[in-house]
This record gives sequence, C-alpha cells and structure tokens, in this order.
Amino acid sequence: MGGRGLKILAHLVEQPDWDVVGVADRSAVAYARLQAELYDRRVHMVGEAEELLALEPEVVVVATTAAGHLPVVQALAGFEGSLFIEKPLAASVAQGRQLQALLDGRPRVAIGFQRRGSTMYAEAVRTLRSGELGAVNSLRWGAPIPSQISMKGAHHFDLANWLTGTPPVAVSAELLENPAVDRRGAYYVDPPGHARVEFEGGAVFEADSTGDSPTGLVVECEHGRLTVGPEEDALVISGPSEERSVASDGGREESFDWFDATLRALVAGEDGPCTVPEAAAALEVVAGVFVSDEQGGETMQLPLAGDDASRELRIA
Repeated sequence: MGGRGLKILAHLVEQPDWDVVGVADRSAVAYARLQAELYDRRVHMVGEAEELLALEPEVVVVATTAAGHLPVVQALAGFEGSLFIEKPLAASVAQGRQLQALLDGRPRVAIGFQRRGSTMYAEAVRTLRSGELGAVNSLRWGAPIPSQISMKGAHHFDLANWLTGTPPVAVSAELLENPAVDRRGAYYVDPPGHARVEFEGGAVFEADSTGDSPTGLVVECEHGRLTVGPEEDALVISGPSEERSVASDGGREESFDWFDATLRALVAGEDGPCTVPEAAAALEVVAGVFVSDEQGGETMQLPLAGDDASRELRIA
C-alpha cells in the first residue's frame, strides 16, 4: 500500500458513511502493523488482493504505488463491483495501455484525479462547454509552493484535459536540477519544474510547479476567463457581460470531500468522473515531461512510442 493509500484508509475507517470490510497488503511488516491497528475495528487483513473478493465489497480502492496498479487489477479480474484506482494510472505508459485494454468497456471505474469530483470545477467545465466564453485559448497554473511535477502537477494536467475537452498532442518540460522537493523514499524522484502541454485544437497549458509564480489556475478564453486562486477556495467566471463566483466544495490537502464524492458516484452505480482513457492521457503527459527534460526540453509528440512508452517512471 502506498502513502496515499494509508491516508485514504485512515480517512475511511473514521467515516460513519463507509464500512471498511477488508485491507490487502502483501508486505509482512505492513500486514502486521495494519492488523494491529485495525484489530479493534474488526477489519479483515489479507495478504493478496484477490482474497478481498470473498468479503464481497461494493468498491475496491487500489492505492498501491503506481507500479502495483496493473498486477492488482489483474488479480481482481473476477471482481464485478466498482473500482477506484489512485493516480497515476500506472508506472509507465505501456502499463497504462495494458490497464486501459484490461478495463475497456468495464463500468464503474474511477481514477483518483480528485478535482473531477468537485462541483466547482464541474461548473467551470459546464461554462466552457456552453460556449459562453468562446474557445479556450490558453491555460496556466502556478503552484503556491515547490511541488512535485507528477504527484501534484498531474492533477492539473488532467484538469487541463478536462477543461479543454481535447486530448494532449505534445509536451515539453524542464525540471529543476537541485529541486526543493526531489525525493520520495529511497527510489522515487519527482522534482518541481515547468511544462508546456499542447492540446488538439490549439489550446496550450503552461504549468509551473516551482512555487515561483503562485498564480493558481487561469483559463484564457475568446470572450473571457476563468480563475481559481492558489488556495482553490473559489472559481471566478469573468464573461463579456458579468463576473460571478462559485465557492469551493473542498480542495485543502487534508480534505477528502472530492474523494468521497467520487466514491459515492461509484456506489450509486455511476461511472467515475475521470475515466481510464482520460487517466491514460494524463500519464502520457507525465511520461513526456520526464523524457523531454532528459532531452534538454525537446518537444515530445504524444502518444509516446518505443522505449519512451515502455520505460518505468520513478513516480509514486
């Protein structure tokens, strides 16, 4: 189980709306620790993901590190309930494509890009789709503090994809050589940096996770703009005739409001707000960021091919 998975578990066991019936972890150390922590709650501990099926859960949350997502989902092949898979979808584009093929046509699957569960961001998408502001010309995001380009930035790569409604076709990036945030444990490396993503239709997204330009999100359109500040406390819609605000329904690091909204949708029998193909597109961007940086900021065409698609990324 990954670090995010432990946070999700700690949240779920404290919520009266959710009943955690089982937890799987094949690590002997983690198994023993979690078994002790969960004993009084009567939560079953098992060593393999497929053992969860005997407990007949409605939803299985897959929250290992990225490299574990594909084998866990393969082990759950007989599960007919809902699946929530944490982002990133996989540790390589090739693994992501395998997952996409494995889950093709399967209903009630959600990927953990939590802003997809936000009514505030859904209103931003609705406004853009309505044509009120015209075509999307450009998007930019500046993190409030130095932030990992994958762990944090990937949320905004997916958000840009959702807002534009078109797939990414190219990416270029430069990452910090001596980053303020650079390591996750002994293996994972995820520095801050700058990325430029081009979308089909011409919109361009500029992402800065260094903390040097803490602007939040700005979407420039033909007839106005959308803005969400660094604290994500409100959406401001500036149109040709009026300006209006939409209050946030979550957004803080410690908040699970958007996560819970996604789980509720799955339990209600709906498809997740972020689909597997959309998550695969975000993974293409993340992989392209690292490849571009290694090649001196060269623009990488998407989808990636050959070794660029098969290389395993050191992301959690």
